[in-house]
Amino acid sequence: MDSECLVLLPRVCAVLADPRQSLPDDTSFEKLLDWFTGLTKEDHGLALLESCPCLVDYISTVCLDKTTDPSMLSFSLKLSGLLAASQHGFNLLQDRSILGVAYDSARWQVAGLWEDPSVRIGWIHGLSSMMRHTQAFHFLDRA
Repeated sequence: MDSECLVLLPRVCAVLADPRQSLPDDTSFEKLLDWFTGLTKEDHGLALLESCPCLVDYISTVCLDKTTDPSMLSFSLKLSGLLAASQHGFNLLQDRSILGVAYDSARWQVAGLWEDPSVRIGWIHGLSSMMRHTQAFHFLDRA
């Protein structure tokens, strides 16, 4: 996928966030993450978040839904960590109160999702990705 695929991203996010849609397999999520990783390396995540606000809306929607599919939640946690790896992305997600909800492990325990290993793996990968600046360390300390 190249950056021209960004035009399709709002529709992809809408399908992924819709609980009535059948979920793609984990391989699709990993391919999307690989693509996002490449895009964020090219522009440090700035243009991606600015040109695709649907990503922030998608992550927010998934993380606020306590009944979301575990593989979808895992993907969203990994994606949020990838976007929060830049200072700009971290601030944006923090300002929208997304990181506090996404990385609240007690929330996922109460919802019964923490028992799924993919959720815990997504949580760890997301936190690991964002640990590239001091604010993320302070966030982890408070979490």
